[in-house]
Amino acid sequence: MIRGLYTAAAGLITGLRRQESLANNLANVNTTGYKADVNALRSFPAVLVTEVDGGPLPVRLPTAQLLGVLGTGVLFEERGIDFSQGPLVQTGRDLDLALQGDGFFVLQGPNGPVYTRDGHFLRDANGLLVNADGLPVLDVNGNPVVLGLGPVQVQQNGLLLQNNAAVAQLQVVSFPDGGLIRAGDNTFVPVGTLPAASNAAVFQGYLEQANVNTAELMTHLVTLARVYESSQRLLQMQNETLRKAVEEVGRLS
Repeated sequence: MIRGLYTAAAGLITGLRRQESLANNLANVNTTGYKADVNALRSFPAVLVTEVDGGPLPVRLPTAQLLGVLGTGVLFEERGIDFSQGPLVQTGRDLDLALQGDGFFVLQGPNGPVYTRDGHFLRDANGLLVNADGLPVLDVNGNPVVLGLGPVQVQQNGLLLQNNAAVAQLQVVSFPDGGLIRAGDNTFVPVGTLPAASNAAVFQGYLEQANVNTAELMTHLVTLARVYESSQRLLQMQNETLRKAVEEVGRLS
């Protein structure tokens, strides 16, 4: 009975954390370049259940009949990130850039470079190419990109042109070994891994949408609500059974 209480409680805690993760994805469905959270679950150690023949103890293992495996609960192990490609939407704006393929734009953050798939860039009062938070976009040499006045043309290799003259080339990198964690809703920093050159193509006048399937997400939320209710009912049943057992022991004593 005690094991049953812990198993049901583990299901409730895991369900709550999964709901938080799914809700975060839903809240960012319109965030440009957002990459969805994914959940990793693992089970607590399982135990073998056997039926003994009722003979004198100790019962030898070969004479016991194996009934199966008893699970002891589930644990929310970690929250990962799905870096799969999101759909591209055309905006027609010359400083809206999208990546097709495995890669990230590089921004100068307050504590070093940060990486993003959000290519909604602006030109500030000093001519710097920046993101919506004012972080400068870096070129292949690690320097902030400075633009002059007038239209900008961007080639698929990240080369920026103004008046048919090259201004800078955007730095686009990838992380083949993974190891990225969130620095914001659509920015990331590496942990123990180094960036490599990327072959991702840059598309001007496009933005990458979040890689979140709203219909699938809502289905998961409904299913999760039902599983949570089942764990809640199981916890109540275990508690009631334990209460009756305690009352019976008290009556017999």
